[in-house]
Amino acid sequence: MKDYLLGIVLLGVVAGGCGLAAVGVRARLAPGATGALSRLIEVVVAVGVLTVTSQALAAAAVFREATVVLVAVLAGLGGV
Repeated sequence: MKDYLLGIVLLGVVAGGCGLAAVGVRARLAPGATGALSRLIEVVVAVGVLTVTSQALAAAAVFREATVVLVAVLAGLGGV
């Protein structure tokens, strides 16, 4: 149960970090986007951030749980 709860918390941290990065990127690249188009842009950017960062970590042979969480948080802070 403890591992499950930790996984849920870390999933929230990673999703939150990627989401913050996506909102920042969308605000800079498409400031006029509103409604569903705005959310679509954010979802696509968030998935792209997670994919690119995960592949970069794997290519550098440092793809670990802690590094994925750290990079997602840093991406979120960079997107703000």
